[in-house]
Amino acid sequence: MNQKTKLAFATSCDLNYLAQAHALAKSVKNIYPDSTFTLGLNESDLSLEAIITQVAPEFDYVLVGENLHPRYDSLEKRYGIIELCCSTKPALLERCFQAGNQIVIYLDPDTFLLDPLTSAVESLEHDNCEAVFTPHLTSLGNLDMEISSMKHGVVNLGFLALRNTDSVMNFLSWWNLRLETMCINDPKRGIFTDQTWAALGLGVLHSKIIQDVGYNFATWNLADHVVSQVNEKYLIDDSPLVFAHFSTFSVGGIQEFIRKYQVHVSTSFIDLLDIYSQEVEKSKQLLLIAISHATRKPHYKKISKNRKSGMEMKAIFVDFLGSHSPAMLRAILELKRKFRIKSE
Repeated sequence: MNQKTKLAFATSCDLNYLAQAHALAKSVKNIYPDSTFTLGLNESDLSLEAIITQVAPEFDYVLVGENLHPRYDSLEKRYGIIELCCSTKPALLERCFQAGNQIVIYLDPDTFLLDPLTSAVESLEHDNCEAVFTPHLTSLGNLDMEISSMKHGVVNLGFLALRNTDSVMNFLSWWNLRLETMCINDPKRGIFTDQTWAALGLGVLHSKIIQDVGYNFATWNLADHVVSQVNEKYLIDDSPLVFAHFSTFSVGGIQEFIRKYQVHVSTSFIDLLDIYSQEVEKSKQLLLIAISHATRKPHYKKISKNRKSGMEMKAIFVDFLGSHSPAMLRAILELKRKFRIKSE
């Protein structure tokens, strides 16, 4: 592999994030004009593929619904939209590798590329590295953010860079299998969608965690860094700002975070946020014909297919006792009947 390895980029979203995904694709093409960009669109209407590619050439490939994941219909029924978009990531990355790409870089749709990903790409090309991750935090001291990072996983899957190896393909196959039923938000079991599962890749892949603060600058570490600008180039703590992750941008979460934690932000950050807002608005107008099909969806399913409701658990319990201990079942039902009589 050489320094001129052609890069492939990908992102996963639904129509509600399509404008941000397009702003991302434009930012990628600005830095890497020869790269390819694949959009994994978590919608069921396959006609959207042609509609989007006609007006947005920055998307080299658009994969919708069953063209994105062979079991898309069952995933859509099982999951809320955040769970769904996360659950199709491994299949999306597999498709990119199957197309012959040697390096595939996943970026969340609400990220924005500002500088070349030199450190990540060089690690994959020259350091025998198979996977590059970024952490949620590169400094400690904010207890709320530390607890949030432990809850959501030490690595943030807004960015993931992979090299085409047998180990990576095996990892993607395993990850895809897990996410078909377990891409859920279940803090009691230590599961947060795709993120906590992906962190297990650190133990089976030759991996690197990039601690460069210029990678994955985001809402959750906004208070720890200062954004500045020199000659139209954005810096973070005097180092190049490689990409920003505008998490919760679409629902006003960045402004809310600044107010809640009384974060002092630089005028350069405000300018960058304004530029990003303008880019998203341009994309929104360009893709209006597709975005008009967007519908509101729950972020998470309260009861997904791998969880059981109280009534379902009761039925399972009764069936189990009926098969293995009929006498105990009769005793429990008799006690229940007596308590009901007394309460009446």
